[in-house]
Amino acid sequence: MRCERCRKVLGTDISNQEMLQTLQTLGFSPRLQGDLIECTVPPERMDIEREVDLIEEVIRLLGLERVPMGESIQIRTAAPDAKVEAAERARDTLAGMDFVECVTHALISDTAANAFAHIEHSALRIEDDRAGGTPCLRPSILPGLLATRKLNEDRGATGSMRLFEIASIFHLDAKKQHHESVSLGMIADVEKDDLGYRALRGVVERLTHEIAGRDAKFTPTTSDAVMHPVAKIEIDGVTIGRIGFLTSAARQTVGLEKPIIAAEIALHLLLAHWPPERPAAMLPSMPSVERDLSLILDTTKTWAQVESAVLGKRPEHLESMSFIGVYKGKQIGADKKSLTLRLVFRDATRTLRREEIDLEVQSLVQILQTELHAEFRA
Repeated sequence: MRCERCRKVLGTDISNQEMLQTLQTLGFSPRLQGDLIECTVPPERMDIEREVDLIEEVIRLLGLERVPMGESIQIRTAAPDAKVEAAERARDTLAGMDFVECVTHALISDTAANAFAHIEHSALRIEDDRAGGTPCLRPSILPGLLATRKLNEDRGATGSMRLFEIASIFHLDAKKQHHESVSLGMIADVEKDDLGYRALRGVVERLTHEIAGRDAKFTPTTSDAVMHPVAKIEIDGVTIGRIGFLTSAARQTVGLEKPIIAAEIALHLLLAHWPPERPAAMLPSMPSVERDLSLILDTTKTWAQVESAVLGKRPEHLESMSFIGVYKGKQIGADKKSLTLRLVFRDATRTLRREEIDLEVQSLVQILQTELHAEFRA
């Protein structure tokens, strides 16, 4: 025990001789060498292992009243961890959109692990007899969420359900190297296929705005045994996850019959943009003019194509465009759909005249007719 260390920890002036006398009383055979007291601890005192244990024995015998008590204590709070703060924001955002957070087991069955493992990866197994029928560490969050949904269904939960979880996933690469990362998984019941996709896509868009302050891009990609159809989720050209309908084979790993839409996001790629940059701008001082356009398009045409056509040759006063709705029915044909979009026009220095807007809208109509073969409803 260092004598000076003892005085510093206790905050009081205790002489070296007092320390020696106290430790001698306890039978520790103390020997003073400079500022250091060496002790031989009796075998029955198995609780004495460290220097601070000796310091505690010294003050216990001398009396705790010798330790000064201050009227206040100075502390310095640590700044919140950015990743923890961002993950909490993600949880709050999803909870605000009717998602229930789950905590599922990291160990799953061989069947589930093989079904959800990436084609270039293999499942990571543990060598432990206690694992029983769940010997694999999960390669995806989705199997646990599906098992939770199935359990609720078996216990009579008939209403629509949205579930999410933030947890670690694991896999082995082609070189048999072990990898672990944190993933965000989401699943939701589907009432109608088109509405199910749009609803979960809206959730992902809201989440990326809250965490990254950026728009997410959704690009159709190759389907696999887990999702069909499927789209990759991108921010600034980097793929952070994917969204799609779970295949029958994926749902059958837990015996779930009803259609499910799911998304999984690599959380570290999303949190890399935290905190979001939110640019400030003056509120507009001039009124805007809104015009709605209803296009009749082939069902194969996408909103991304419409958006690209409009914004690619953006009129001078076009401020923004937004999706209003889509309609499919016998009135317009089986291979057609009616898509409605809203255009907002504004000039920062003056009020726009109707004639000016008419010309710009007409130019957009011609572009959509030429590039997408669109027809316009009256």
